[in-house]
Amino acid sequence: MKTIKQIISLLIILSLSSCSDWFDVSPKSEIKSDKLFTTEAGFRDALIGVYSMLVTKESYGCELTYGYVDVLAQYYTVSGNEHKYSKTISFEYDNIDEQEMIDGIWARAYQSIMNLNAILHFIDDRKDIFSTEENFNIIKGEALALRAFIHFDILRLFAPIPSFENSANGIPYANKYTNIAQQQQSVENVINLIMDDLAEASKFLSNVGPDNNLFEES
Repeated sequence: MKTIKQIISLLIILSLSSCSDWFDVSPKSEIKSDKLFTTEAGFRDALIGVYSMLVTKESYGCELTYGYVDVLAQYYTVSGNEHKYSKTISFEYDNIDEQEMIDGIWARAYQSIMNLNAILHFIDDRKDIFSTEENFNIIKGEALALRAFIHFDILRLFAPIPSFENSANGIPYANKYTNIAQQQQSVENVINLIMDDLAEASKFLSNVGPDNNLFEES
């Protein structure tokens, strides 16, 4: 419970600040990310950086909480053609402004996943830099769980309902640290990969104590 409260507090702080300084772990900046992942603090900061992405307006800071998805669910009344969600309310997905919002949601999700993949790409080879095994387990477990969670949310937004079209094309499951676009997977395959990541995450997080202070360190 203590760790959860720490993360919630951290997200509130991050939502009020810019994440423009957060590292971009694309292959072209591999030297930069490689340098970041030379200390335990670097891995911790990388994970915090992903959380900072998830509180931006394109993600859970707006569109995936009280914004775009709530308008799709018809929770609001939208009036006037100039309103930000005037096309959303009537499901006019071909509108250029609508496409920009959708693209923003999609891009932010996969940007977050890419940075999680960077953490997972480096962490096993650098386990010896962690001060405790528990700290290693927290970083790796949370990275795996977050990757599964984000894919799940994108799947439910952009793919057919599993109970209706389980074999239909779903979304790419990005579980590699690469700039090569991953192939679109079937809905069933994506769900299986999500479950695999969650099962793996549980192995690392199941024995983490409630008093771990990893996120309190400076």
